[in-house]
Amino acid sequence: MHQQATDYAAAASSHQQALKLFCDASNQLGQAATLNNLGLLAARTADPGKASRHYSQALAITRGINAPAEQARALEGLGKLHLQNGDHDQAVSHLRQALTIYQRAGTPADVQRIQENLRRHER
Repeated sequence: MHQQATDYAAAASSHQQALKLFCDASNQLGQAATLNNLGLLAARTADPGKASRHYSQALAITRGINAPAEQARALEGLGKLHLQNGDHDQAVSHLRQALTIYQRAGTPADVQRIQENLRRHER
């Protein structure tokens, strides 16, 4: 378990460095992708508040630059966090939005993953 925690800390540090570089270069797509990765790392290390902040920042950026793949990742991440926190309605809303984007993009594996998640959690 210690090795895994160290690996996540090292990965988070690397992503923070990448985020700074993307910010310095004004590369918003890179920022959004990195924020989504940081959200995933935070979620896996049981820091839902930090994960939510990262995903929300990524979502705001992606909506401003029209980056549907990263937007869907942010929405999916937020949806999963809301499920963990018991906020079922918000979770389903985010997951449905992600599903719509994945369907438009024609990414069947993503569509299937979200559909299965929704089937498990829709009332």
